[in-house]
Amino acid sequence: MDKTTSSDHLNGLLDIPELEVIDLTEDNNTGDYAFHTVIKHPTTECAFCKKNSIVKNGKYHRFLRDINIRGHRVGILVTGTRYYCRICHRSFVDRLLCAGESDKTTLRLKEYITAESLKKPFLQIEKELDIKSTTIKRYFKEYVADKEKDYVRYSPDVLGIDEAHLSKGMRGVIVDGTQHNVIELLPDRKIDTIKKYFSSLPEPNNIKVVTMDMWRPYKEAVNECLPYASIVIDKFHVIKEMHDLLNKYKNEVLAQKRPCRIKNSKIKYLISYKASNLSVEQIEELSAVFDAYPELETAYGVKEAFHEIYDCNDRASALNAYDNWKAAFPSELNTMRPIIGTVENWRQEIFNYFDYNYTNAITESLNGLIKHLERAGRGYSFDVLRAKVLFGKAAVKPKYVYNKGRSLGLFKQSYMHTSMFKPKLLYGSGANIYMLQSLLDNDDL
Repeated sequence: MDKTTSSDHLNGLLDIPELEVIDLTEDNNTGDYAFHTVIKHPTTECAFCKKNSIVKNGKYHRFLRDINIRGHRVGILVTGTRYYCRICHRSFVDRLLCAGESDKTTLRLKEYITAESLKKPFLQIEKELDIKSTTIKRYFKEYVADKEKDYVRYSPDVLGIDEAHLSKGMRGVIVDGTQHNVIELLPDRKIDTIKKYFSSLPEPNNIKVVTMDMWRPYKEAVNECLPYASIVIDKFHVIKEMHDLLNKYKNEVLAQKRPCRIKNSKIKYLISYKASNLSVEQIEELSAVFDAYPELETAYGVKEAFHEIYDCNDRASALNAYDNWKAAFPSELNTMRPIIGTVENWRQEIFNYFDYNYTNAITESLNGLIKHLERAGRGYSFDVLRAKVLFGKAAVKPKYVYNKGRSLGLFKQSYMHTSMFKPKLLYGSGANIYMLQSLLDNDDL
């Protein structure tokens, strides 16, 4: 074992002010370090009754793991004093500022582990530091529990709800549609889970609009728990169903294998474009497709007319356009007819879009970012992923607004109330979509 004799150098290397390094040993095989230390300033009063009535009652030794140095493990052997109080007759030992009372690691190593647990799987940290994964999980849970205490839940004016396949399961994603913050990740999208979340929100009647897709349990949960909120079905989900049915019909038609200079793989994309977005070249190609498969031209026209419903400026004109579209629906397009059933089943919620003009686009975008985050983490558990999103670098602090009151002239003092100055929550905790995007763009995960 090699020994270092410079006291100043050793203390500077360890950099824990309350400890005096008396020796440093290094393992020649592993390169690991062991600091032998004593406490610089012994205790002078009882830890319980705070009286100066203590006597020394022997020594104690405590071993702590610290952050690595140059990739090698670091251990700290602390030699302290046991004390006995002659007044309250209780025994205790020196308390350290650099470590929790029952922890076997320094606070700075604990903080490092917590930060890494938001980036890496627990087993990877265990391998890096040679610390049991049970300890890493405990520190992580303590961190999350501490953050949960300060997490301010709130009811936004516009709430978006969607689901994403994360950590081997379908998870519910809740978004503030106006502030563009993800405000909760739920362990699943079951109706009981959704109801429990809605019921936990403060002032749920503040929620005026809920944007969502056509998942029946969402609707049931909103109707039961948020009766004053209007449901708006995301128009992109409705349009997507139309495109899926058009593509299904396209496959049936192309199975006839008529001569056509346009490849089948390209036809799928050509018929998905709106006519107004086609280039001159694409128009020529689509014309060639329709020459070979005139049935597709009819189906394409039905899809285009359906798109035009969403170009209407108000609910009444949109309903009129839809009813006319439905009445003119070609009888031969049975494959695409299910879209009518979908609209009829969700008629109220679909056409609420024209009253509120909200979509679930921001929720869909956040879903994409969270999935990207999961892939970058190479398999986060759900708890870690939720903590990473809600409590990581993209987290936003709650914002309050204060009533400044109004001047009441000479009678101001008589009519002042403390409630006039009570802060009002503008929005609570969450993770901002733009910050998440920035972190991903810079690989700062």
